[in-house]
Amino acid sequence: MRNAKAKRRRVKVSAAATSSRWRPALEVGVKEIDQQHKTLVAHTTVLQDAISGRKPKDEVARLLADLVDLVSSHFAWEERLMESLGYEGYADHQAAHGILLEQIRGLHQEFLSGDVSPSAGVALFIQVWVEHHIAGRDKPFAEFILKSNDAAKNR
Repeated sequence: MRNAKAKRRRVKVSAAATSSRWRPALEVGVKEIDQQHKTLVAHTTVLQDAISGRKPKDEVARLLADLVDLVSSHFAWEERLMESLGYEGYADHQAAHGILLEQIRGLHQEFLSGDVSPSAGVALFIQVWVEHHIAGRDKPFAEFILKSNDAAKNR
């Protein structure tokens, strides 16, 4: 039988590789979405700093719980906007949100149960999915909003 320590997942990644900071490449061009994304990135930065600074587990757990709440709230807001604008990619985007939210909630639960320990790998996972989602899913939605706004102005 495997012991509890063997069950724990830990990925070694250098702290420099996990630095998540807001940068212009993450902007989608829609003010409210960009503001919410900046908040998400800032929160992931605080979480990453807590992990790399080896803050107490309860502090990291609180920051991770806050991130779950922040992501859940952001996704719900974004989905309401998509639905109200008749965005064609709504169903796929909503499904992606569901998967990401399930992953971050699962990570939080695994962290609380001790199956995952705070590591640079955890921080990198969070950074990658936030940035990948912004670039891969939110930028096309923002382009739809901007084109819709331009079309409305030209009527």
